[in-house]
Amino acid sequence: RGPIFHQTFHGMIGMRDGDWKLVFGRGSGGWSEPVWIEPVEGEPFGQLYHLGRDPGETRNLYAEEAERTKELEELARSLVMAGRTRPPVEDED
Repeated sequence: RGPIFHQTFHGMIGMRDGDWKLVFGRGSGGWSEPVWIEPVEGEPFGQLYHLGRDPGETRNLYAEEAERTKELEELARSLVMAGRTRPPVEDED
């Protein structure tokens, strides 16, 4: 199974790939406060969690796992640039 994209109620985009969840932004993006956190210099722009080890998303690994963050950001970018985020369905003629 490949990566899965999701969007929060307020439009924050994220992607899950296996146990990893990358969120492009800070805050909840939904009902809980703060909905959006504007990062200040030196703070991470996004959020990265390993859901297998941290299902409650309590430890943001975005900066600590910089190589994984970069890998997932590049994967997301390549899927978007390809024009789709899932394989085409074969016709069953």
